[in-house]
Order: sequence, then structure tokens, then C-alpha cells
Amino acid sequence: MRALLILLVLASPAHADFEFAVPPQGDGDVYLWPLNAHLGYGYVADLDAGAHAFSLGVDVATFAWDAWVVDTALLRLAFRSACAEARDCGVGADFLVGSRVARAWYAGDDDVHQLSAGLVGGWGSIGEGFGGRVSGPGQAIVGGSVRYAAYGLIGLEVMALVPVAGDVGDRRPVGLLVNVVGLAGVILALATR
Repeated sequence: MRALLILLVLASPAHADFEFAVPPQGDGDVYLWPLNAHLGYGYVADLDAGAHAFSLGVDVATFAWDAWVVDTALLRLAFRSACAEARDCGVGADFLVGSRVARAWYAGDDDVHQLSAGLVGGWGSIGEGFGGRVSGPGQAIVGGSVRYAAYGLIGLEVMALVPVAGDVGDRRPVGLLVNVVGLAGVILALATR
């Protein structure tokens, strides 16, 4: 992570400042946000089975510089109930531990509105137990995400995830997460007042 910070600072213009825990804007400064939490809905399915339940996520060390946003470490966890479409997928959870790189667009006074679209990659488990599928210790997962965030911190994210390696069987599962970005942080801040 230190190497990424050094790289971002070196790649930025000489007049760029480093901002810590300040909402990112579209200018040339380098922004680091240490933590952001997500709450939402997750659905995982293959051709024969599907399950849904609430999901949660955490972004650790998000960097923003000009038009680029990098979540250096992220966790997404989608719990699932017993499947209605199949009897053998059981109760469990699907997860991803990885990173996200996105292109951001800014609008509004002081670049209040941020829309970003990017790629996600990492390691995890999607659809384990569907049709007797067992992923073992995990599998490589890729996906895409679109996120709107006011002040770069509070908004909505839609993420689709697909396993690309490991024992995925004949029916490749797909995960879809719809999360409110920053809601957990707002609830925590209000609860501690």
C-alpha cells in the first residue's frame, strides 16, 4: 500500500497535495479515504439455482487521483438463504476479497457528485453448494462495478461478480450486489452521538 501511495504522489503534478480522510474531488490532488462500509442486497444464481439475502462490504484504503479511483483492498460478503429453485445449495455466504480500479467522472459545485465505473478482481467463492459445486479454498473472481457517491463517500453501488478459475462446474454462477455505499458509516456516526 505504501508503494501505491508513493506511485500516486510521484505520478501526480508537482502542485498536487495529499489529502487524508477528505472527500475526493476531481482535481489533481491525491486523496486517501481509510475506510468505507456498505450495506445492501446480494443475489447469486446459476442456470438452475438462485439465492438472495443481505450483503455487506468494506473498502480499505481508497485512493482518488484526477479521474482514477483505486480501492486497494475490498471485502464483499453476500449471505444467502436456502435456495427456492434447488434443494442442495443450503445456507451460506459468497465472498470476494480483492481490489477495484475505476474511472471517475465528477459534476456539481466543488465536484460533489462522483460517478465511477471499473473492474474488480480478487479471490473468493461464488455459488458454492449450487448443484453440489464445491469451490474448495476459493477461486479467482472478476467483475465490474458502477458507483455513484456524493462527496465520494455516500451513494449506491452495483457490482456483478463471476468466477473465472476453480471448480465452477458446467453452470457458471454469477453474483449481483446492490449496496448503499457509506450507509454503515452514517449509522455508526449517528449511533455514537
